[in-house]
Amino acid sequence: FNTVILTVHFMSRMCELSYHRKDLIICRFISPYDCTAGAIAFVLVEFTQNALRCSPLPAFGAVFGPLEFTLIQQRPGCRSFVGRQDGGQKLSLQKNGCLYGSTVQHEVLHALGFNHEQVRSDRDNYVSIHYENIGEGMEHNFDKKKTNNLGTPYDFTSVMQYPNDAFSKNGKPTIVAKSDPKMKFGHAAQLSVNDIIRVNKLYKCCKEKQIYVF
Repeated sequence: FNTVILTVHFMSRMCELSYHRKDLIICRFISPYDCTAGAIAFVLVEFTQNALRCSPLPAFGAVFGPLEFTLIQQRPGCRSFVGRQDGGQKLSLQKNGCLYGSTVQHEVLHALGFNHEQVRSDRDNYVSIHYENIGEGMEHNFDKKKTNNLGTPYDFTSVMQYPNDAFSKNGKPTIVAKSDPKMKFGHAAQLSVNDIIRVNKLYKCCKEKQIYVF
């Protein structure tokens, strides 16, 4: 599973406007005439993978403004801080195991300020968390957060949704859908419709009426 890097002041930044990037460089790569979900998903993956593949340096800095940048590195694990970090942010994507479309998208969304789906502020209306099945020391991955859900519903198809047995110590489910206890989820191959809508609502890459899903 991917890892979210937490900081001491993490919770205090959850709903601040400065928590997100106002001048999103990725949006500059999206033509106003090509605002499909596929185009946005493609940019998220290609921008990151090209940074790792083509840079002559061991890391690539994507500049967002004065003292604001994301440092994409080939280090152990797939991990990222959530949201903007003062003085720069490190996003780790190791060459073997992390350079898959959905994994890259997942970590980039963390960097853009998005949390895991199962920690949403309204998650108790949709899922049950079975702490008795969670491995020791992994409980923090399921702690509910104070989140801005941008008017979008809980989405089991999001790339930010953990699978049913995430961090299970006994093979039993750690996350169960209340609407259907037998529902399987958490293996999205690409950004969902709601993932795209959330990125666009937050960063206004395209006008909403221009976004089409295929």
